[in-house]
Amino acid sequence: MEEDAAKNIPRRRDHRRRASRTSTWNRAGARCARCVSEPQIHTPEEAGAYLRSLRQVLRYLDVSDADMEKGQFRATPTGAVRRVGDAVLGTRTELKNLNSFRFVERAIAHEIERRSS
Repeated sequence: MEEDAAKNIPRRRDHRRRASRTSTWNRAGARCARCVSEPQIHTPEEAGAYLRSLRQVLRYLDVSDADMEKGQFRATPTGAVRRVGDAVLGTRTELKNLNSFRFVERAIAHEIERRSS
């Protein structure tokens, strides 16, 4: 279990002042549970299916509404690409706080494309 931190929000720039930030504390101190899976997910579609299943379990157990749009369920996928014939994985990449299954799938696909070229 962890506690969520406050979120900084940039304010608009005023012609008399420099840009500044304000903080929202509406989630500060809220309990967060982190689920870590085995590195057996090989495609963006598998990652999306895993997250959908996890959300279904959380809802069934009445642990959380797991509503991504409300920030109740976020994903931080971490992955690496191994080229065919290589024994070692490449550099790991972490994609932080994604709030949609579609964004997770698209971000992973993009990273696979970027790391494979």
